[in-house]
Amino acid sequence: MLRFTTMHLYSSDGTPTGIKNVRLFSLATFFLLLIAAINYVNLVTARLVKRTKEAGIRKVHGSGRMGLFMQMMQESGVMFVLALVVATILIYTLLPFYNGLTGKQFHFDILSPEIWLIYIALFIAVSLLVGLYPAVIISKFKPVSFFSKQSSMPQKSFLRKGLVVMQFVFSAGLLLMMVVIGAQLKYMRDRNPGYTKENIFYVRLNQIKNDSYVTVKNELLKQTAIADVTATRMRINDSGWGYGDEWATKDGPKRFSTFLYWGDNNMLDFFDIPVFSGKNFSSDDRQFNSVIINREMAGMLGWDDMVGRTIPLFNNHREIIGEINNFNFQSLHRPIEPMAIFYLLDDIEYLYVKTASGRTGEAIAAVENIWKRHNDGYPFEICFLDEEFARMYQSDIRSGKLFTAFAIIAVFISCLGLFGLVTFTAESKTKEIGIRKIFGASVANIVIMLSKEFLILVGIAMIIAFPLAYFWLERMLQDYAYRIEISWWMFAMAGGFIAVLTVLTVGWQAVKVATSNPVEAIKIE
Repeated sequence: MLRFTTMHLYSSDGTPTGIKNVRLFSLATFFLLLIAAINYVNLVTARLVKRTKEAGIRKVHGSGRMGLFMQMMQESGVMFVLALVVATILIYTLLPFYNGLTGKQFHFDILSPEIWLIYIALFIAVSLLVGLYPAVIISKFKPVSFFSKQSSMPQKSFLRKGLVVMQFVFSAGLLLMMVVIGAQLKYMRDRNPGYTKENIFYVRLNQIKNDSYVTVKNELLKQTAIADVTATRMRINDSGWGYGDEWATKDGPKRFSTFLYWGDNNMLDFFDIPVFSGKNFSSDDRQFNSVIINREMAGMLGWDDMVGRTIPLFNNHREIIGEINNFNFQSLHRPIEPMAIFYLLDDIEYLYVKTASGRTGEAIAAVENIWKRHNDGYPFEICFLDEEFARMYQSDIRSGKLFTAFAIIAVFISCLGLFGLVTFTAESKTKEIGIRKIFGASVANIVIMLSKEFLILVGIAMIIAFPLAYFWLERMLQDYAYRIEISWWMFAMAGGFIAVLTVLTVGWQAVKVATSNPVEAIKIE
């Protein structure tokens, strides 16, 4: 049974990679929305004490609990509507950039009923999420407590600390994912696939077949800008034809599939794939009479010495004349599979040309001139092998870029919230800071006092986030047959980046407060 495989379009669990990416990015978007919502709740609850007198005056003038509740909910609703307007403008502005980043063509129509359904659903969900708790808290107190010198409004510092930890859990997790995915992409780009891909391009042969191919090859080899020429049925970085049969192995008859690859007798030399056992094809070999196998195929057959043995292919026994090392003829998502290679010029489809260094333009012109004489009416389209190799991982590269964007946005939003909380904390401790400075506290003492709590919270967040992200990343990396190992330096890089941003965010405001005039801080209002 023959079949053409395109397995590199799928992950190891059979799910199309595009579908998996959509799921991941939907989850990342949800995390960003949740981080922003946490920021809002944190800042609103932190400033509830500041609004106690306002709420007390409203209650004295007859406003009931429901009135205060609705006021807070309305404020949340107005805030969300303003954010939605800004978000819509940003969508129209950034959509072309996003389409270029993802390689997709997304369209946004503000008049679409589906968009308005999403807007309404978001309005209800987010308004309830960010407005309900502050509204309930501020509406349930008695008017007298609003005017007392020591307001009975609870500070809810435990809640705020928990929310800070939660948002940095998401941020730290996304940042670690960014580091690991980036390292995996670099590994794929740098890994040697087992064949040469530099200074090589190919074209479709179209009407150049068999004898005419030999003529074209000889003409091209006369060009000084061309180092070598070969032809194949399948692209070197494609899967080839899958062929299943019952093979005579060392352990007895065994049925398994192997990939078949064929072309000119110099194709292995062209791609610098050495034959380490036996011999390579030569012009004296009869086409389709002998076969060269890779190590994986040899391992499946199990014999110690493969050269000279025969295997059945298309109802005939073909002699194994050589063995080569494994090379990645599929994406690194897939493990290397058994392969049998034979010399055959029937049904060849691709003409590969290796150019002399620095003379690529001359080589292309020479190929185009000869190619068009045999393929009148067909467009001349070339593809460079190294560029096609990179395109095999285009989906992974786009995933890495998007995760980087999500991680940066998440950390930025979290730091904005942290900055707001530090500002509020500094305001609420203005007199304490002034008194401490009068009694000799240094700027460093004040900075440490204001910073250590938030640094501890961020540290706790990383302790929670990193194990969770590690287990998720281990599962994600299982989609790659050839993958990196998650190392300590990745945690150090992600953690160090967050720690530095936290120190800068908290420290800047802390230094500003610590260097202020203590007399201004303790004066009677």
